[in-house]
Amino acid sequence: MRYDITLVSAILHLTDGEAVPLGPFYLAAALKAAGRSAEVIDIQPLADGNLFAWKTLADVLCAAQGDVIGVSLLGSGLPMALMAVGEYRKRGGNKTVIFGGPGANGVEERLLDRFPGVDVVVRGEGEEVLPRILDALERGETPSGPGVFARGPDGRAQGAPPVRIADLDALPWPDRQAFAHYDLAKAPLVTARGCPFTCSFCDIITMMGRTVGYRSVDDVVREIAAIADTGLNKIHILDDLFTVNRKRVVAFCRALKAAGLTVQWSCTSRIDLLDDALLDEMADAGCTSLYFGVDAATEDGWKRINKKLGRDQVIATIAKTLKRCNAWASFIWGYPFETFEDFTALVDLAYDLSVMAQSQPHDLWIQMHFLAPEPATPLFAEHGHTVRFGTAIPLAFCTGKPLRSFAGVEGYDACMDLIRSDSTLFAPFHYYPSERLMEKLLVVRAFSLDDAKPAGADAVLASLHDVHALSAKVRHIHDHNLKGSSARLWKAFLESRSPAA
Repeated sequence: MRYDITLVSAILHLTDGEAVPLGPFYLAAALKAAGRSAEVIDIQPLADGNLFAWKTLADVLCAAQGDVIGVSLLGSGLPMALMAVGEYRKRGGNKTVIFGGPGANGVEERLLDRFPGVDVVVRGEGEEVLPRILDALERGETPSGPGVFARGPDGRAQGAPPVRIADLDALPWPDRQAFAHYDLAKAPLVTARGCPFTCSFCDIITMMGRTVGYRSVDDVVREIAAIADTGLNKIHILDDLFTVNRKRVVAFCRALKAAGLTVQWSCTSRIDLLDDALLDEMADAGCTSLYFGVDAATEDGWKRINKKLGRDQVIATIAKTLKRCNAWASFIWGYPFETFEDFTALVDLAYDLSVMAQSQPHDLWIQMHFLAPEPATPLFAEHGHTVRFGTAIPLAFCTGKPLRSFAGVEGYDACMDLIRSDSTLFAPFHYYPSERLMEKLLVVRAFSLDDAKPAGADAVLASLHDVHALSAKVRHIHDHNLKGSSARLWKAFLESRSPAA
């Protein structure tokens, strides 16, 4: 069957199993409304967890039944996608290839100048842009306009920043029957797009600006009702920051109850956007879990990433939350300016939260992510020249596995050569050097199983008192995570990690 475009999701969710690639399904729905047809292919079941399965992806591109090929990706999937497109061209593939998604955010021109196999890159929302691109291609024109990057007459890449979609309610819902085969514990849902905050490690401002686009509460509740009609009564809200607009959150909660919907739902929030009254509204409307980006642990650390938080504030807010629902506290370490004292404060705060949570009626899970550099961030603009490459460094998008754990899988060696060739395009595979980094790694690996620690680690831990003490606290955090209602999930997560010797 022929389609106007084949939309390929080259996104692998290695941290939480297969997930619905909601973006391509939104695009497919918008294209259908514009009188276009789209084929959607998800690489997840084909790649089998291999970030470097570029030959498999090339097979998908060659078999695509669309006149045009669109590839949606994250930064972690960029090497695989570029290798696949190169192979597709070698096999004689001559269709227009469009890249979109966060993976090319901020590096569109650099990517197009270096990789001739990619024809167009889209930054930002694609529902209005993609139909225009297809129209231009049918007229034999080079696509252009807001959010579109392509090569000009001189062969050099050029483009313009995106313009946000003014009315999200005008977008058709994704066809949930199209992903009915996914084994979903929760239905993914988007109620708003964008974030007004300027965390220095985040690239969302480059992609979306500082404006938040909202769907109406009525439109959201009607979609939730449609989901509930399918028998699925758990919702995971994927908004960048659901609680950014307090009045809207309250209106949403009350509308859910007024509609008689008894779904359970989870979302992201910020420590400084919640209080008792709002938490009561949310819990009473079915909120069962909140995800917090704590991200640092000292006044200077929060200041340097543009967050205005305090230690006591973090503990108090999470304690309030745990009286009503479950919570996740996410910490980031590995900033280029991070001292060992900063790192110690982070472990101490995570430890104190785990101790506090033991006396609360709900569960707290703690995550400690090693910072992945992102090229379109203020942090990279200031410190990107310092990034380094190492196959033993844990990758946050691989559940903390180091690159070397993939050694031997098909496509690994070729992708390593590509990643080493450009520390900007492939920044997420690199790291920022910081004070006593190797010792920090030893501490965090206490979060894993004993056999995941490098050879000689115990001797080093014993000889360095501060490292040893911190490792004991991290081990406590690890044990705390295993005591919650998600113990089986955490055990599977830890057992899936390869030795990081």
